[in-house]
Amino acid sequence: LTKCGLGLLDIDEYLFNWKFETTLFKKLDDQQRAAARVYMLDGFNFAEKDLFSKSDPYLVLKCGNKAYNERKNYQLDTSEPRFFKSYDFMEQFPGASVLRIEAYDYDDFFGDDLIGVTKIDFDDRFFNKEWISIYDKPIETRQLYHKSTTISQGAVRLWCEIHNVDSRKFEKPPLDVTP
Repeated sequence: LTKCGLGLLDIDEYLFNWKFETTLFKKLDDQQRAAARVYMLDGFNFAEKDLFSKSDPYLVLKCGNKAYNERKNYQLDTSEPRFFKSYDFMEQFPGASVLRIEAYDYDDFFGDDLIGVTKIDFDDRFFNKEWISIYDKPIETRQLYHKSTTISQGAVRLWCEIHNVDSRKFEKPPLDVTP
């Protein structure tokens, strides 16, 4: 190919992109069920919502009509919570719901305070060739934001996996991410 001057055309990259685009258009035409698993590891620099102590954080994860509320598992007086849990959601693609991760400060008497929120769009990942190509998904650090300020209210560390239910199941059961 190089002798003919065709080496500059990057045919292999063109074919890869063409195959991906063809597969992407097929995915966009067909509704697919997929399982999304989110591994919540820990958090750091959580904003202090209590007057004389650190927050007592817990998480609420919401996606579509499914929600996980970890209020009963709040952690006393810490800005560095450790979660080490996984959560499963079944979604339809395209059109998957956005995952909303909320961090709260537990309070017995005056009501719980929202520390901050982060959102993950599963559709963006399911249809992204770079993200799909990563076998061991990376750990992400996601900032928590509150509507009252533009300053981060802390961060959570997590990673996500999405698997098409029809073609392959999760290859492994949920990991025990306890240290």
